[in-house]
Amino acid sequence: MIKIFSLIKKFIIFILTYHLRNFLFFFIIIIPFSLKGLFLSYIYPHYAIQDQILTVYILGSGFLYNTKVIFLGPDSTTIVPIEIKADWNKIECSLDLGYSIYGNYSVIVFNNNFSDTMWKCFRITKKSYFQGQWVETIIGLGEAPMLDVELMDGDHDNLVEVYAACYDDNLYHFKFEHSKWNISLTKVSTWGLNGVVGGDFDNNGLYEIYVACRDHCIYQIFYSGLAWELQKVGELTDEVWSLYTGDGNNNGIMEIYAACEDSQIYQFSHINGKWEGEVIGMGLDEMESVTVGDGDNDGRLEVYAACDDNSIYRFQYSQKQWCTEIIGSGSNQMEDVCIGDGDNDGTLELYTACRDRYVYQFKYENGQWNKNDLGCGQDGILSVCVGDGNNDGFSEIYAVGFDGFIYKFECNRNSWQKEIIGFTNSSLRGIEVGDVDNDGFNEIIVSSLNSKIYMYKLY
Repeated sequence: MIKIFSLIKKFIIFILTYHLRNFLFFFIIIIPFSLKGLFLSYIYPHYAIQDQILTVYILGSGFLYNTKVIFLGPDSTTIVPIEIKADWNKIECSLDLGYSIYGNYSVIVFNNNFSDTMWKCFRITKKSYFQGQWVETIIGLGEAPMLDVELMDGDHDNLVEVYAACYDDNLYHFKFEHSKWNISLTKVSTWGLNGVVGGDFDNNGLYEIYVACRDHCIYQIFYSGLAWELQKVGELTDEVWSLYTGDGNNNGIMEIYAACEDSQIYQFSHINGKWEGEVIGMGLDEMESVTVGDGDNDGRLEVYAACDDNSIYRFQYSQKQWCTEIIGSGSNQMEDVCIGDGDNDGTLELYTACRDRYVYQFKYENGQWNKNDLGCGQDGILSVCVGDGNNDGFSEIYAVGFDGFIYKFECNRNSWQKEIIGFTNSSLRGIEVGDVDNDGFNEIIVSSLNSKIYMYKLY
């Protein structure tokens, strides 16, 4: 009997020791490497056309020589790069998009025992083989000025919708269904909305909508499958003008960045189930716009902001602190800033909208920021974006402002050419490029102070 109990005791000790050893191995070995391991934070360009061969760059951390990449698209379609070059924080992929299916693609990166996914971050559209006429369509109307616009799959049905921030306190949803535009709205505030942006802070592939309001607050709007749910992210000291989502401090977690009337740029992080905010820097006047990207092409993300003190600011997180730098200025208030490869040279640049009537490019070359003017409008420029609006496989710059014109700036052999593609009888406040009617071709969407949302499409 004693021998039996002794054997049972040894067996229990063995089992406990075995599982404890594996338990400690998991927490000592696996967890630290997971926290420091592979993650994705940025992709550019984030769009392409069918039958195109191009290079796509993915930023993050933990990439090794044996890193693999898969683009996962509609109906489980997969695209595997024909060539991959990887260093620790940047992957260069060569893609052959011949016979690819248009739509949204997620990017999956893996090596050894680690992997990460950026959901619906890359979109393929069709190529237009002829350049016709720009046709204007009014897709909807609000009860007050429309101040900003965002294009995204907010209701998680794999189709792109238009979301507009309106001065009448509502977020408008415009969805193209059954050959017509359907409109719905979500009541957000009693003070009016200034800006709207999409983001996936929990990286589950289901995007949320974030709005900047005149009541000094930032709100999150999320579609649960049955209804739109509203949550306050944070309250600032003054009006919030603009929002952007991204991994500005390169920690593998998405944050929200806010440009505020109090001259400061705020960062909001979702930690332990709640939102926490901090100031990352400030200017000498109101901050009008904010964006996140690798503007200097060093493989790490930075935060950039347009300020009413005529300057463009860069906020860079280094050695556990934020560093502030002015990279350039105009001769009047800077109203907007965006990042993209607008001149199609394979590197990213900054593009800004200025009240001095000009659209500027800020390009980091040979250790310094060089400023180029693309052209000007008849009055102050208020918004600018980068995209392939004419579906030819190359990026262009689109801008709007006080004069009511929609401008396209296209780089041809290092020379910028300006084209007017439309005109309205009102000042224009926001502009974006995307496939909002989900036919495979991009359109240009514009928000107007006359309460209308316009679409411009080549036919």
